Amino acid sequence: MQSLRRVLLDLGLLGVLSITIGFGVNAVRERGAIKPTKNYFEKSAQKPEPSNQEVPAATSIPNRPTPVPNDRTAEATTSAPRSPQAAKTGNVKHLQHGYQEIDFGDLIKVFQNPATAQGLNLFVDARRPDLYIEGHIPGAIQCDPYEPENALDGIVARANGVERVIVYCGGGDCEDSIFMCRELVEAGLPYDSVFLYAGGWTEWSANEMPAQMGRDEQ
Repeated sequence: MQSLRRVLLDLGLLGVLSITIGFGVNAVRERGAIKPTKNYFEKSAQKPEPSNQEVPAATSIPNRPTPVPNDRTAEATTSAPRSPQAAKTGNVKHLQHGYQEIDFGDLIKVFQNPATAQGLNLFVDARRPDLYIEGHIPGAIQCDPYEPENALDGIVARANGVERVIVYCGGGDCEDSIFMCRELVEAGLPYDSVFLYAGGWTEWSANEMPAQMGRDEQ
């Protein structure tokens, strides 16, 4: 009898304990702390898998655009005569210019024209004095464009009222006649009266034209 009571008491305690454990498990499950389907033995941290998406390259800054010269700059570098000092040291050939030119055939007509003997046409030799002394077009006045003050005033005075002032130098690659034309125009001679003979002394002497040696009175 006493043994039966003990057995019944133990069964009652076990039932109360089971009910208590059941209520506790249900309470925890409702809060989501325990999930019957969750594997609690998985690693808590997984390494992220590498992404195949390419990282966009940094945006490059475009180069600064090259300045484009304006019309005035282009004109100054292509057509405007350089200063005599620049021509003295440079090797640029066939310099462009805006002066009137006279060819060899028309030059012969002017040279043989009686008006030239009367002083109505004037020749200006733009070479160095030593080259002028060795030979020049008869009646030509020597004036070095690098030292124009030596004869420029006299040429301007004699050119007053003439029909043509014809300027020449060695010809070919020589550009001294271009600078001499500029000196004359800047000194006040009318642009329409100044002519450039590009053939120069080389073409004149090669055709065995008359030559004068020494220095004329300027």
